[in-house]
Amino acid sequence: MSRYILRRLLQVPLGLAIVGSLAFLLMHLAPGGPVTALSGEYATAELRQEIEARYGLDRPLGERYLAWMSAALRGDFGRSYLHKEPVINVILERLPATLSLVLPAAALSLLIGGAIGLWSVPPPGRQRSFLGPLLALIGHMMPTFWVAQGLVLLFALTLGWLPVQGLDNPRLTTPDLLDRVRHLVLPVTALTIHQLATTALTLRAALISEVDRPYMTTASAKGLDFPRARRSHALVNALQPVLAVLGGRIGASFVGAIAVETVFALPGLGRLIVSAAINRDHPLVLGIALSVCAVAMLGNLLTDLAMNRIDPRMAIDRDEAHAT
Repeated sequence: MSRYILRRLLQVPLGLAIVGSLAFLLMHLAPGGPVTALSGEYATAELRQEIEARYGLDRPLGERYLAWMSAALRGDFGRSYLHKEPVINVILERLPATLSLVLPAAALSLLIGGAIGLWSVPPPGRQRSFLGPLLALIGHMMPTFWVAQGLVLLFALTLGWLPVQGLDNPRLTTPDLLDRVRHLVLPVTALTIHQLATTALTLRAALISEVDRPYMTTASAKGLDFPRARRSHALVNALQPVLAVLGGRIGASFVGAIAVETVFALPGLGRLIVSAAINRDHPLVLGIALSVCAVAMLGNLLTDLAMNRIDPRMAIDRDEAHAT
């Protein structure tokens, strides 16, 4: 196991280098540039040259790439053109808001989607229910922006039950946990609805194949009723594909948070990268892209370890056995 973890950790710099190289190239191929964003469209040639020299934008592209990549692999993403401070500080300042949205949504989608997947798999010979998975799939197919706007219209503007924007009430002088929860209910719900179908449909497909296996017949012969056998035996084996899919969707969760943070005006990484892209803040865009990539790679590693914990027969141990 330790060799597997070490091997995966050594792959992180290579993955970040590939993602960073592609992002760097795409950013500099895009029309416009940071000089225009910093100086304005009608700036004089002298002002543009001064800005280029100040930020090192007058150097050749290859030289800038090598300097940025060598610094980025050491954890130095440079300084933000827009915020005038190190990129890592700007990211760490906005990261808690995004995590307060992404983590509860991931947990709720796992719990609710798991319940839907369990409920939709009856004993063999009975008609399977398609209502729960169908509703989850419809929620997944609807754009997150639409779902968020619909929640705002219903629960905030029409019923007036929940606040519309932000993380806290600006009238409060001290932080209030209950007020923070009220502000997060609608954005977390919007992101959860979008992610439900992944868990529900994956678990349902895995359970359908598991309930027909011989060990379920043995459990039934020993007097264990179907719901308990499904929960105690089939569910454990069906969790592996669910964890594999969820591990691969960690990066997608941050992408989905962009639309949600925009609708609800949350000060997270989603709104930050949109603002940075509009203002051609290349160091900040690249820093956020690499940070999300690192989180996704770490999430995939933790998912593999969790799958190995559930089923020790996985290839992690076999790889070590062959290596020894």
